[in-house]
Amino acid sequence: MKFCGSKLFRNTKKEIFLFSALLISIVLLFLNYIWVAFAFMLVLLLTILEGKKLLLFIVIVSFLTLTSTISVALRTAVQYLNIIILFYLFIKKFGLNFSKYPIIPKEIKLLIVLVFLAMSFATVFSSHIILGIEQIVRTIIFFVIVYFIYSLVENISDIRLLLFALFTVAIIYVLTLFIGFAKNNFDLVQMNINRVDKVSNDYINVNAIASFFIIVIPIALSFFLDLKKNRIKLFLGVFLFITLFGLLISNSRAAILALALEFIFIFYNLNRKILKITLIFAILITPLFFINSISEYIDLYFRLKHLSTGRDVIWDVIFKIIKDNYILGVGPAATKYFLFPHSDYLISSHQARFLAFHYNEIEFGHAHNFYLFFWSDLGLLGLFTSLLLPFTYFKLGYITSKRFKYLNRNYYLLTLGLIAAGIGLFIRAIFEWGNLISYGTIGTDLPFWLAFIMLAYFYKKTSNKKAEVLTEK
Repeated sequence: MKFCGSKLFRNTKKEIFLFSALLISIVLLFLNYIWVAFAFMLVLLLTILEGKKLLLFIVIVSFLTLTSTISVALRTAVQYLNIIILFYLFIKKFGLNFSKYPIIPKEIKLLIVLVFLAMSFATVFSSHIILGIEQIVRTIIFFVIVYFIYSLVENISDIRLLLFALFTVAIIYVLTLFIGFAKNNFDLVQMNINRVDKVSNDYINVNAIASFFIIVIPIALSFFLDLKKNRIKLFLGVFLFITLFGLLISNSRAAILALALEFIFIFYNLNRKILKITLIFAILITPLFFINSISEYIDLYFRLKHLSTGRDVIWDVIFKIIKDNYILGVGPAATKYFLFPHSDYLISSHQARFLAFHYNEIEFGHAHNFYLFFWSDLGLLGLFTSLLLPFTYFKLGYITSKRFKYLNRNYYLLTLGLIAAGIGLFIRAIFEWGNLISYGTIGTDLPFWLAFIMLAYFYKKTSNKKAEVLTEK
């Protein structure tokens, strides 16, 4: 049965039961926020009448843009509703026939199994068992969401939908950053000073936004370098300009470094002439950096006098925690409670104040490094899992791009963009902990896993080495 108004209730009993159960669930869940329930029921009904694609688009965009800083109640309502909608779409498509459920690539299956094994072992031997169980439950919910979305991606049209959703979110993020820039009188230095004072009050953490940009920019760049159609190329050019502008406003040095490596990878594979010209240009303008006015601004922007920005303090303490708990870790999200017991800094020192700031600011991920974060929390199995993640991603990407290279140019370009996004994220992971596997934090991790979903789709569909199996319908 297709999602269209005239056929929505053709299988009367089954459809009425599913739809009624969905509406009742929403009302029960949001009884304290009944206006939210009815508003979403209206949106749900309209989108179901229009089709799966619009509904999936709304789910993804709302997951990534409606944050708790807008309203905790609204954020909670949106998350519950989105999960219910995805479950509804999944059951409507596959029913309870488990044999019809889509099979994920074995490489990803192994990765996810290891994630939960590492979390489970670390939790069992942790002194913070309840905290560990909470992270496991939230991570399970997150991967269920990812699996639902993966299952609903049937064809290239759905891949385009995911891309359109990501590009839409990117524009929203740029507008948000620009508004903040304008409120600070277009003074980037003042904007960053103010940001330090209210990190937790940001609409979305700026580091998370920067991470999002290093996913969408390489995808857009891959197509921009190769497309001949003027209208699409113009759109991609404008998109690249505004997202690069947003990245500069975000002032994330790790993201800028990651993006530079992404550009080198894409230019090397698509246009080595541009790569050579870029490198020559970079060498030629290097003397300008020694001009006082320019060097001072560069030093101010990149904070060259404070390259570590406190990471040396964090890493010093984290390595001490790992040294005492390197086999099993301290438990999911439990590193926080071992920071001060492993700190040698005086309480009145600026290092201790820095630790205290981060202790209060975030619940987990204090290592400021994804690989150390997994090692300190989950032990050696966690470290192995954190290294297996990029290995699995690049393995799927390499095999898929090799198959597409001489079979389908557009899919090859998208695959290159996805591989470049992985390069950026895994390099950035040396300096930041989030946006990969953050114990089910939807707003930060979902963009990466949407990229992984697209890569897994191509990998699975071309497993017989024939790209012709991909269809538009």
